Amino acid sequence: RKVIYFSNYHAIALRAFLGESAGDLFKGNRYFLGGEDGMRGYSPLVFGGDNMFLLSAEYRFPLLYETDVNLVGLALSHTVQGAFFSDAGMVADNHNTFQFQNFLTDVGVSLRFFVDMFGFYPTLYRFDVAYPIDSPLDSERNPHYYLSAGQPF
Repeated sequence: RKVIYFSNYHAIALRAFLGESAGDLFKGNRYFLGGEDGMRGYSPLVFGGDNMFLLSAEYRFPLLYETDVNLVGLALSHTVQGAFFSDAGMVADNHNTFQFQNFLTDVGVSLRFFVDMFGFYPTLYRFDVAYPIDSPLDSERNPHYYLSAGQPF
Protein backbone atom coordinates (compact mmCIF):
# COMPACT_ATOMS: atom_id res chain seq x y z
CA ARG A 1 0.00 0.00 0.00
CA LYS A 2 1.16 3.48 -0.75
CA VAL A 3 -0.65 6.80 -0.38
CA ILE A 4 0.90 9.84 -2.06
CA TYR A 5 -0.44 13.13 -0.67
CA PHE A 6 -0.25 16.33 -2.66
CA SER A 7 -1.98 19.71 -2.55
CA ASN A 8 -4.60 20.18 0.16
CA TYR A 9 -6.51 16.95 0.93
CA HIS A 10 -5.68 15.39 -2.47
CA ALA A 11 -4.08 11.95 -2.64
CA ILE A 12 -3.32 9.04 -4.94
CA ALA A 13 -3.62 5.67 -3.20
CA LEU A 14 -2.12 2.50 -4.69
CA ARG A 15 -2.36 -1.13 -3.58
CA ALA A 16 -0.82 -4.34 -4.88
CA PHE A 17 -1.59 -7.80 -3.52
CA LEU A 18 -0.18 -11.16 -4.53
CA GLY A 19 -1.41 -14.32 -2.82
CA GLU A 20 -0.05 -17.76 -3.60
CA SER A 21 -0.65 -21.14 -2.00
CA ALA A 22 1.50 -24.26 -2.13
CA GLY A 23 -1.36 -26.77 -2.27
CA ASP A 24 -5.05 -26.99 -2.99
CA LEU A 25 -7.08 -24.93 -0.53
CA PHE A 26 -10.45 -25.74 1.00
CA LYS A 27 -13.32 -23.80 -0.57
CA GLY A 28 -13.58 -21.38 2.36
CA ASN A 29 -9.83 -20.65 2.42
CA ARG A 30 -9.41 -19.71 -1.24
CA TYR A 31 -8.66 -16.21 -2.49
CA PHE A 32 -11.66 -14.27 -3.82
CA LEU A 33 -11.41 -11.15 -5.98
CA GLY A 34 -14.75 -9.41 -5.44
CA GLY A 35 -16.27 -7.41 -2.62
CA GLU A 36 -15.79 -4.08 -0.90
CA ASP A 37 -12.15 -4.75 0.06
CA GLY A 38 -11.12 -6.32 -3.26
CA MET A 39 -12.47 -5.66 -6.72
CA ARG A 40 -15.51 -3.55 -5.93
CA GLY A 41 -17.14 -4.13 -9.34
CA TYR A 42 -17.70 -7.84 -8.66
CA SER A 43 -19.64 -9.88 -6.09
CA PRO A 44 -17.60 -11.26 -3.17
CA LEU A 45 -17.54 -15.04 -3.74
CA VAL A 46 -17.85 -15.41 -7.52
CA PHE A 47 -14.23 -15.46 -8.74
CA GLY A 48 -12.00 -17.59 -6.52
CA GLY A 49 -8.81 -19.60 -6.74
CA ASP A 50 -5.69 -20.81 -4.97
CA ASN A 51 -3.60 -17.86 -6.23
CA MET A 52 -4.53 -14.19 -6.64
CA PHE A 53 -3.12 -10.97 -8.07
CA LEU A 54 -4.80 -7.61 -7.38
CA LEU A 55 -3.95 -3.98 -8.21
CA SER A 56 -6.00 -0.98 -7.07
CA ALA A 57 -5.63 2.77 -7.61
CA GLU A 58 -7.65 5.68 -6.23
CA TYR A 59 -7.61 9.43 -6.70
CA ARG A 60 -9.01 11.00 -3.51
CA PHE A 61 -10.08 14.65 -3.52
CA PRO A 62 -12.06 16.98 -1.23
CA LEU A 63 -15.60 18.02 -2.03
CA LEU A 64 -16.11 19.96 1.22
CA TYR A 65 -13.57 20.29 3.99
CA GLU A 66 -13.58 21.81 7.46
CA THR A 67 -17.38 21.74 7.49
CA ASP A 68 -17.68 21.06 11.26
CA VAL A 69 -21.38 20.19 11.03
CA ASN A 70 -22.86 19.02 14.34
CA LEU A 71 -25.07 15.97 13.81
CA VAL A 72 -27.56 15.99 16.74
CA GLY A 73 -24.75 16.22 19.28
CA LEU A 74 -23.64 12.65 18.60
CA ALA A 75 -21.22 13.29 15.76
CA LEU A 76 -19.23 16.08 14.15
CA SER A 77 -18.68 15.96 10.38
CA HIS A 78 -15.32 17.33 9.16
CA THR A 79 -14.75 16.54 5.50
CA VAL A 80 -16.66 15.21 2.53
CA GLN A 81 -14.32 13.48 0.10
CA GLY A 82 -14.80 12.04 -3.37
CA ALA A 83 -12.75 9.35 -5.06
CA PHE A 84 -12.35 7.79 -8.48
CA PHE A 85 -10.98 4.25 -8.44
CA SER A 86 -10.07 1.29 -10.58
CA ASP A 87 -9.21 -2.29 -9.66
CA ALA A 88 -7.61 -5.02 -11.76
CA GLY A 89 -6.81 -8.60 -10.90
CA MET A 90 -7.02 -12.29 -11.60
CA VAL A 91 -7.25 -15.61 -9.78
CA ALA A 92 -6.06 -19.09 -10.76
CA ASP A 93 -5.95 -22.58 -9.32
CA ASN A 94 -2.60 -24.29 -8.71
CA HIS A 95 -2.99 -26.57 -11.72
CA ASN A 96 -3.65 -23.49 -13.93
CA THR A 97 -1.45 -20.49 -14.48
CA PHE A 98 -2.42 -16.82 -14.53
CA GLN A 99 -3.71 -16.09 -18.00
CA PHE A 100 -4.51 -12.73 -19.51
CA GLN A 101 -8.02 -13.86 -20.53
CA ASN A 102 -8.84 -14.27 -16.79
CA PHE A 103 -7.87 -10.64 -16.11
CA LEU A 104 -10.78 -8.64 -14.62
CA THR A 105 -11.10 -4.86 -14.24
CA ASP A 106 -13.59 -2.39 -12.79
CA VAL A 107 -14.01 1.37 -12.35
CA GLY A 108 -16.03 3.39 -9.88
CA VAL A 109 -16.68 6.46 -7.79
CA SER A 110 -16.96 6.96 -4.05
CA LEU A 111 -18.42 9.50 -1.64
CA ARG A 112 -16.74 9.57 1.80
CA PHE A 113 -17.64 11.33 5.03
CA PHE A 114 -15.10 11.92 7.82
CA VAL A 115 -17.01 12.01 11.12
CA ASP A 116 -16.02 12.18 14.81
CA MET A 117 -18.47 9.89 16.60
CA PHE A 118 -19.41 10.99 20.13
CA GLY A 119 -16.77 13.72 19.89
CA PHE A 120 -13.72 11.47 20.14
CA TYR A 121 -13.92 8.48 17.77
CA PRO A 122 -12.87 9.41 14.19
CA THR A 123 -14.61 7.32 11.54
CA LEU A 124 -14.84 7.36 7.75
CA TYR A 125 -18.09 6.30 6.10
CA ARG A 126 -18.10 5.61 2.38
CA PHE A 127 -20.58 4.90 -0.37
CA ASP A 128 -18.99 3.20 -3.41
CA VAL A 129 -20.49 2.51 -6.82
CA ALA A 130 -18.39 0.23 -9.02
CA TYR A 131 -18.98 -1.08 -12.51
CA PRO A 132 -17.28 -4.20 -13.92
CA ILE A 133 -15.60 -3.94 -17.31
CA ASP A 134 -16.04 -6.87 -19.72
CA SER A 135 -17.24 -9.37 -17.12
CA PRO A 136 -17.24 -12.97 -18.39
CA LEU A 137 -20.50 -13.62 -16.49
CA ASP A 138 -23.81 -12.01 -17.44
CA SER A 139 -24.86 -11.89 -13.78
CA GLU A 140 -21.80 -9.71 -12.98
CA ARG A 141 -22.41 -6.96 -15.56
CA ASN A 142 -24.44 -4.70 -13.26
CA PRO A 143 -23.10 -1.94 -10.99
CA HIS A 144 -22.29 -2.92 -7.41
CA TYR A 145 -23.06 -0.64 -4.44
CA TYR A 146 -21.28 -0.67 -1.09
CA LEU A 147 -21.97 1.26 2.12
CA SER A 148 -19.15 0.70 4.62
CA ALA A 149 -16.81 2.27 7.16
CA GLY A 150 -13.06 2.85 6.77
CA GLN A 151 -10.77 3.36 3.81
CA PRO A 152 -10.63 0.31 1.49
CA PHE A 153 -6.82 0.31 1.80
